[in-house]
Amino acid sequence: VTYPWDLIAWNVEALDHDLAGDRLERRGDVHRLAALENANAIEVAAGARVEAFAVLDARGGPIAVRAGARIAAHTLVEGPCVVGERSELLGGRIARSTIGPECRIAGEVEDSVWQGYANKRHHGFIGHSAISEWVNLGALTTTSDLKNNYSGVRAWIGDAEIETGQTKLGSLIGAHVKTGIGTLLPTGASVG
Repeated sequence: VTYPWDLIAWNVEALDHDLAGDRLERRGDVHRLAALENANAIEVAAGARVEAFAVLDARGGPIAVRAGARIAAHTLVEGPCVVGERSELLGGRIARSTIGPECRIAGEVEDSVWQGYANKRHHGFIGHSAISEWVNLGALTTTSDLKNNYSGVRAWIGDAEIETGQTKLGSLIGAHVKTGIGTLLPTGASVG
């Protein structure tokens, strides 16, 4: 890994690789009204809970819900995806992402890496982003992950703007960042 966007670009492949060797079992509490698509590729660890009307769709890759995690009603999880220990997904669509421990996430999230203890409890879109520990994203915080001219994304690293080689890159958000309600982050934003 040379740049932060490498974590995002390689996340799906890493999830597929890491979860391929896991013995996927369902020891946690999966409500009978929850839907599991491609159930053989879904693990719900002991102490985890999947509520009624949640959908776990592993047709695109495996899903692992770690111990103590909760998938609330009206949440769609699309694999590959890992939901960290004691994290809560509180409604919306979470796709192809790594969610660290103790996160609280709602709304739309795709192709993103969340370290632990981050919070996004409200609507808004976070895509192709790296979110560090202890981040709190205010209600309706939204990232842009695609430029309107579809050209490559540049990002600031130190004092230099660098071509990332990516056509999709949301935000790189550092530890302890807090955003206010309705914050809009442009494509390739770096927030320290």
